Amino acid sequence: MPYVYDCDELQGYILFLGRDKYENDALLEYSLPLDWWFHVDKHSSAHVYVRPKRRLFELSETSGGTAYELSAAPLEPPTEVVRAAAAVAKENSIEGAKQSFVHVVYTPASNLLKSGDMGPGQVGFRDPKLVQRIRVARSDAVRLKQIKSSRKECTIDELRKSHEDFQHEQQRWSKAASRRRQAEERAHQEQAARERDARNYAHLHKQEAMTSNKELAENYEDEFL
Repeated sequence: MPYVYDCDELQGYILFLGRDKYENDALLEYSLPLDWWFHVDKHSSAHVYVRPKRRLFELSETSGGTAYELSAAPLEPPTEVVRAAAAVAKENSIEGAKQSFVHVVYTPASNLLKSGDMGPGQVGFRDPKLVQRIRVARSDAVRLKQIKSSRKECTIDELRKSHEDFQHEQQRWSKAASRRRQAEERAHQEQAARERDARNYAHLHKQEAMTSNKELAENYEDEFL
């Protein structure tokens, strides 16, 4: 079963680690758009996924007003969390753990590519430009003591449920966002109609006033004559 790390040192993030190539594939299958993937460069290693625990979807403010959008963009984790995840990847690499230092590559999980000709645990990248590298020394393993103490096992079913819960929440927010946009559009149209009616009424009132003045002038001339 994959490992999950959850402690205060991860600053509101959790780590998932696959212990073999099949668990790595399961982590990829049930990854979320918010996840970041870590792997030791040029060496085999466990796949490490970093996931924020914060609310998945939020309202955002734009220059044009309130935008009810899904805030599922994979924002890069804080530097300390990146270093912790990279150190976990190094420690769980048979060859990498022996090296005085290694480079760990990381990228949004949404950038991972799995084609039919790839074997278990193998992945590629949709856009290599989105892949970053960080240098991890053996001394960085010191920071892992507290993180390692929080390690627990999680089941594939738990990963699947987390993925399904995300999808359900995404659907709810999509529907809610659509309803809000429709309500805002109706309100905008109603306001525009009221302003148009007000302009038409003002114009009509002005015409009536001009006609009344003319009639008054004619009546006055009749009386004078």
